Amino acid sequence: MVVHMTPRPSRASSSLAASSCILQTEQKSKGKTERNDRLFAVPSDSHSEQGFKDVSDFSKPIRQELEKFFKATDELEDKKLNIIGWKGPKAAVQAIKDASKSFKKNGE
Repeated sequence: MVVHMTPRPSRASSSLAASSCILQTEQKSKGKTERNDRLFAVPSDSHSEQGFKDVSDFSKPIRQELEKFFKATDELEDKKLNIIGWKGPKAAVQAIKDASKSFKKNGE
């Protein structure tokens, strides 16, 4: 899941900047456990969020609110979400690269 943080529409070419982070999670459903990470990215031309560079720029209450939101949405579908932790831009970019390789490999 990608959460694109911007108060206004922006060009697609600027949608992933170095200002990104990832919430690593495991999702359990019907006896099966799988990773289901959430990626957050701020466009490089976002004026209101220009100070965002890393997950540490989210306040603790904001991170907790986001975690509660994702747990609650999973519970609506009878799933259980386990929060592994927050990682910064390097992990976010690596997750995108891994997903791209998997997508190309599976021909989807």
